[in-house]
Amino acid sequence: MRFQFYTNERSDFWDYHTEEDAREHIKNDPDKYQFEATDPKETLKDVSIPGLWLFGEKDIQIPVKMCIEHLNALKLENKPFEYVLFPSLGHNTIKTEPIDISVNWIKEKSLEIKNNKSTLPR
Repeated sequence: MRFQFYTNERSDFWDYHTEEDAREHIKNDPDKYQFEATDPKETLKDVSIPGLWLFGEKDIQIPVKMCIEHLNALKLENKPFEYVLFPSLGHNTIKTEPIDISVNWIKEKSLEIKNNKSTLPR
């Protein structure tokens, strides 16, 4: 929410701000409202199933590059996480290409699970 308040939901936010500006704000500026501190990384450490994230690089609701860095750190811990970055999209990734990628990813993971079950000893 902190990032969303910072961008003020301005669709042209990234035309006037840099990644460095966003990071500096997140690191140093006070919250507009007091929210309960949460850290999704803590929950994701307990997740063992594959996950796919779809990001729009022009997102003004979440700090995408920071999210990708966190996912990459979890991937280094052998988490089965993947992501796709769409440079021309914002938060709304309900477009043909992201949907096609999602559907194909689900089919691929389902096939992997099915194949792994068929090779288990009975």
